[in-house]
Amino acid sequence: MPNLNCLLSLLVPLAALLAFAPVSAQEPAGTLDYAGLKRTYTLYVPEGVDSQSDPLPLVIALHPAGSNGAGMARITGLNTLADQEGFLVLYPDGPGGYWDYGWNTPEWDSVPDVRDDPGFIAALLDTVMADYPVDAQRIYALGFSNGGRMVYRLACEMNGRLAAVAAVSGTLTSDVAAICPEEIQVSMLMLHGTADRVIPWNGKPLYLDGEHVGDTFPVLDTLDFWVARSTCPDTAELSQLDISDRISIRHARYSGCIGESGVDFYGMVGGGHEWFTYLGFDTTAVIWDFFTAHPLADDTE
Repeated sequence: MPNLNCLLSLLVPLAALLAFAPVSAQEPAGTLDYAGLKRTYTLYVPEGVDSQSDPLPLVIALHPAGSNGAGMARITGLNTLADQEGFLVLYPDGPGGYWDYGWNTPEWDSVPDVRDDPGFIAALLDTVMADYPVDAQRIYALGFSNGGRMVYRLACEMNGRLAAVAAVSGTLTSDVAAICPEEIQVSMLMLHGTADRVIPWNGKPLYLDGEHVGDTFPVLDTLDFWVARSTCPDTAELSQLDISDRISIRHARYSGCIGESGVDFYGMVGGGHEWFTYLGFDTTAVIWDFFTAHPLADDTE
């Protein structure tokens, strides 16, 4: 039988070499104990990235209700884009497939077993940044549907830490709006369909376990809220892209907002409750272009 000490002496330098060797694309699955719960997540790391790599952007991707991080990766195609552009993707999982975006708001006081999901995501970000090369000026978050609602909460909670966020088929809710700071320096990209029946264009009341927990803002009220809190100019650059006889995209861009932030809005006329992918329009690519144009301003560190 080989001498154990001899084997260990060989393994130590081997481990040191592996730590600095380029690696293939990987998806480390992990757990984090937070607030008495074992939370799960997946981190997508492009090929060649290791602990000694230059700092990379990080995108936090939040899944819709009834899904998980793996589902969000399939919906968005973010891993392929991460390989092409060189960024990390963090996919947290909401227990039961849901994000408790209203944690610690008065409207949710009567809802049982509410989780501190905003705190979990902030703690998870700290954990990832301790182990991987993350560029602190380029931390972003995006979400779809229930994940989109959670994105608004994160933008309010992590104002000055997140550079930009994107909400797809998800609007601001009244409970979150009530706790948002008066000034927000997080760039916002919104995409929403006029024919969305899940989160209607004109808003709706929200219930959990039979309890009223607030209302979804109408889409244009959500836009007005963010433009005002970001102290953007009153006028926007407007454009239109006609995809088909059924789908037309109206784009409004507000620039020159507080802290060099910006607000972009895509109204998908005829679009439903979806991650919008049409000929000539790819939501994932549009979001990444917006993110790259909006790093965190130096004065918000």
